[in-house]
Amino acid sequence: MDLLLYDDEVARGWRPFALTRPIGELMFGAYTLRARAARATGGEAVGHITSSVLAGFDEPGAPPVVEADLGAGDRNRLFLSSRVVAGAPLPALPHETPALLQVEGQWAGLWVPSGTPVPQGLL
Repeated sequence: MDLLLYDDEVARGWRPFALTRPIGELMFGAYTLRARAARATGGEAVGHITSSVLAGFDEPGAPPVVEADLGAGDRNRLFLSSRVVAGAPLPALPHETPALLQVEGQWAGLWVPSGTPVPQGLL
């Protein structure tokens, strides 16, 4: 599974932090938001989807800023809001159909199985 952390408009407004690094690279307690997401999903982040201002972001140990690939990928993809503070494992994800993930009724992510394009208008 490819874990991609997504900076939405709210996250991109967290200035000055959002001008220097993807929000997933911010420390929240002892761990970055990216590390918390990786623990909760059992995967490793392969990229950050964020503002084009951060296109050249390069920090040791951190995944790069990438373009959102909305086509049918050859791997399962989990687009997770970088604002999610995951303290426990996420519930089981469906295997064959895209699914929206919610936390307390708010959009938190999108599961897209391999071979499936990202549904229009969701990212």
